[in-house]
Amino acid sequence: MRSFVAIELPAALRGELVRRVEELRRELPPARWVPVENYHLTLLFLGEISPSQEATLTARLGDVFRRAAAFDLRLEGAGCFPPRGPARVAWVGLGEATALLELHAEVSRVCRREVRLDGGKRRYRPHLTLARCRRPWPRDAARRWRDGWSGHLGQTVTVREGVLMESRLDPSGAVYHPRARWALGETL
Repeated sequence: MRSFVAIELPAALRGELVRRVEELRRELPPARWVPVENYHLTLLFLGEISPSQEATLTARLGDVFRRAAAFDLRLEGAGCFPPRGPARVAWVGLGEATALLELHAEVSRVCRREVRLDGGKRRYRPHLTLARCRRPWPRDAARRWRDGWSGHLGQTVTVREGVLMESRLDPSGAVYHPRARWALGETL
């Protein structure tokens, strides 16, 4: 099963993102836009895991999420990957995200230990992917994207839950199915 650990976004915030994307996409080159039902913040991409690894992670990550307190997030700013040169991915960023970074570090530690996942070499940059560029966008399009997201977006969101998602690849794109949910700060 191809999977990842994520934070889902509330419907009101997803709606605000859709409105902003619709305003901007008319001014941008073609892209494969992420469907609103797939909007999420990835904590850790796991790749392929077996049923026994899923069972182990469901239990161990449940402990991690129960120990962590609920926290607030706010979407703020935008950018593209790679950060210089033609853009392949367009994303929206976060304001201050210390609690999310701490949760990511603990989730990563458990996953590396329990299912021997590679820690990867990239630094974790929390973001919400909204578009994948079929043909890389030129610098001026990437600038228009960034400029279209100045300031805060929507209300502050209180994160109260994490989810283990299965990602099934389909000709029209990825389809996500929740496999496990964990409440933050739940007493044992």
